[in-house]
Amino acid sequence: MLFSQVMESIRLVMTQSLLKGLDFQPLEGLYYTAPACGFWLILQSAVFEMPSFIRNNDVTNLVKYRNWILICCVLGFPLNLFSYFLIKLTSSLTLKILANAKNTFLVFVGVVFLGETVSGVQFSGYIVSMVGFIWYNFFSFKDLVSYEAPVADAPEGLKGKDEGEMGVEAIGGKKEREWIAEGGGRREEKVEVESK
Repeated sequence: MLFSQVMESIRLVMTQSLLKGLDFQPLEGLYYTAPACGFWLILQSAVFEMPSFIRNNDVTNLVKYRNWILICCVLGFPLNLFSYFLIKLTSSLTLKILANAKNTFLVFVGVVFLGETVSGVQFSGYIVSMVGFIWYNFFSFKDLVSYEAPVADAPEGLKGKDEGEMGVEAIGGKKEREWIAEGGGRREEKVEVESK
């Protein structure tokens, strides 16, 4: 279980690097990552699941449930595409947090409406998960609210950025470099001293 979580985390961080760092679109990201993911899933399935699959004669289930399998495949594509859109717009951390909140919500629905039983340890784990979800959203919202207004005299494209936030790639023209050299972006107040 721990190994699968570590591998999933690595995959998500690499996907975020592909989508944000290399500025790929979600469909392009799927185009490049789907073959690698498919290869490793087929290899893992052949090693760990295929022997018991053949031994228990579960091959007939492929034919018996072929419509459900086809529906899952068709729905899996937009799910992965929307996951890539979410990673591109936010981050892989947000995707994992939303997935954990969704799982906790599904367990809650199962307990309340379907009569499922949950042990004390499981219940406390779900409580911790929901507290973490609420905590993450609180601080994300707090950062969003504390966003500073743009600097009024900043050249277009640099408004809202302090000098430290602007990378070399953001400082493209002579106008921007002159503005920064003159102290642009610093939020120092000029105080006039009155003579008595």
